[in-house]
Formats: sequence, C-alpha cells, structure tokens
Amino acid sequence: MNDDREMTVTIDDAIRARPDLLAQVEDAQRYFEEQYFDPPLDRERHNPSVAWRLKRTASVEEIGIEFKENDDLGERGFGKWWPARYMADPVARTLSVSRSWGEVLRLRSDQRMRKIERLMAEIKSAGEDDLANAS
Repeated sequence: MNDDREMTVTIDDAIRARPDLLAQVEDAQRYFEEQYFDPPLDRERHNPSVAWRLKRTASVEEIGIEFKENDDLGERGFGKWWPARYMADPVARTLSVSRSWGEVLRLRSDQRMRKIERLMAEIKSAGEDDLANAS
C-alpha cells in the first residue's frame, strides 16, 4: 500500500446481487472509512481490510463485517453481525457501524495496555537489576 487512506474491501456476491443492499453497505463502508482515517495522524496502521457478508437463516438475514489490521503491536481483528434490516435505516446503519468502530478502538487500546504493562515490567526489572549490581 502506498497511500495511508487505502483499505482492502470485500463485499460478497449475495450482497452485490441486491442493488439496494449493496448501496447501503457501500454507505456503511464510507462511514467506517471516515472513522478509520480521521484523524489522519495515526500512521502506524497497516493493511486494513474489511469484508462484508450476508448470512441467511430460516428467520432472519444478517449482515456481517469482518475487520483486520496490523501494526507495530501485532495483528488484530473482529467480526460482528446484525440484522440486515438495520441497513435500510440510516440511523440504525450508522449505529451498527459505530459499534464496530468502537470494537476497533477497544482492541487497539487493549493491545496498547498490554504493551505498556510489558514495558513497565521491563523497566521495573532493569531498575531492580541496577540496585542489585550497586550493592
């Protein structure tokens, strides 16, 4: 990738076969990308990808979003499903995608906290080694 604003997007054929649903998914994807790339000062992200799926059961259709990214902290990702009827309502669609964006932020935060905890343990250990060597 040569552009910080590139994201690999996959939309399955079941969605593409329904122009109304495809337009709604594309709108949701635009909103997700707006959240992802704003503010543009967080440049450590790499290879973001989103896959949109449609799943049918006997009683309901569901839309799924699968997100993956990796950076200096490692790879992370998640998947979420919600009723496909939410896509028809702009407010419900935005809320569903916002919750997905919240999951991205939670995953990043969890990884950063684990890194901070590891670094603090290393600093503490190095300080204890310095004290032991000074005696």
